[in-house]
Amino acid sequence: MSDTPQQHSTVITRVSSPKVPEGHATMSYTAVTSHPEMAHAFASQLLYLAGQLIPDKRLTLEDLIAICRIALPQAEHPLQILEGRHLRGRISEQLSRARRYGEPFSILVLKWDTTPSRDLHESVIDTLCERMRQTDIIFTFKKRIILMLPHTEEQASILLLTRIRNLLAAIQPPNALTAIERLSFPCPSITKASQVLDWAEEQLR
Repeated sequence: MSDTPQQHSTVITRVSSPKVPEGHATMSYTAVTSHPEMAHAFASQLLYLAGQLIPDKRLTLEDLIAICRIALPQAEHPLQILEGRHLRGRISEQLSRARRYGEPFSILVLKWDTTPSRDLHESVIDTLCERMRQTDIIFTFKKRIILMLPHTEEQASILLLTRIRNLLAAIQPPNALTAIERLSFPCPSITKASQVLDWAEEQLR
């Protein structure tokens, strides 16, 4: 018997279509995790099945990721905390989703006149992480903390802003937080996606 490891291959008979559930593709875990075409077919089938369970919403791959993050333990998928330099890219992603699927999003920017102490900064971050959804994203940038809130329309963002003010009032010195700026999209006063990006750049100055 030869000691040479055998090479395993996967034969694709037919790539399944979201519209044709009886369509079938012979695939293995290796194929799904290494071949873009097979991964796409696998994800498409999941989206089709999810659409049968939630027929009143056109689900996207991002929606499935969000659902999986909620289903899994918090320790395995903590809230994302990114540096401010990633903000523009994530806003562009949300703008694309808003245009394609009509899904709203909101942004909250917490501001201090002076850079908060490390202890205060960490305390604020911890407080926010305990109460934010796993689909939300926190960005940190000098005297700013930015909250990206997917699937959040204007009225919901206003309610959240009030809750955050009340929470932070209990953990920081009086008047330490100077302002919380807010933007929601879509918005009647915003006619171009570039206006959202320009607004975000202004908040980071």
